[in-house]
Amino acid sequence: MQSYPPYSSQFWEQARSGELDESTLPKKEVTIYTITPLDKKTISGKDVLEKIQGEIGMIQGDFRQTEILSLWEKGIDREAQYPVISIRISCSSGTYMRSLAQELGKELGTPALAFHIKRTKIGNFTIQDTV
Repeated sequence: MQSYPPYSSQFWEQARSGELDESTLPKKEVTIYTITPLDKKTISGKDVLEKIQGEIGMIQGDFRQTEILSLWEKGIDREAQYPVISIRISCSSGTYMRSLAQELGKELGTPALAFHIKRTKIGNFTIQDTV
């Protein structure tokens, strides 16, 4: 069972206004068919922050960019080396990858996040079907 993320399309207005009690978020059943480790490397906190700043800088509109950047700038140790593990996941439609990353981290006893997500297949369509 996976809880909906507070900033999902259904709840973002409540989450943003502070009116959302995360303990009341509904859950849905998802299926993880496989998780395949692909690669492991490290990345410096400085490089993580630069990537985050670049990605957030490309976002148009009001999507909490200032708040998110501030949290990253306060929370990251620029001198540290952080492990990055690339994995391939086959799962049911509607699975929240960012939530899954956090759940995997909890199981492993460490904070975790989805640093980069690339959808390669949905239904019968694969990334090779795109132009």
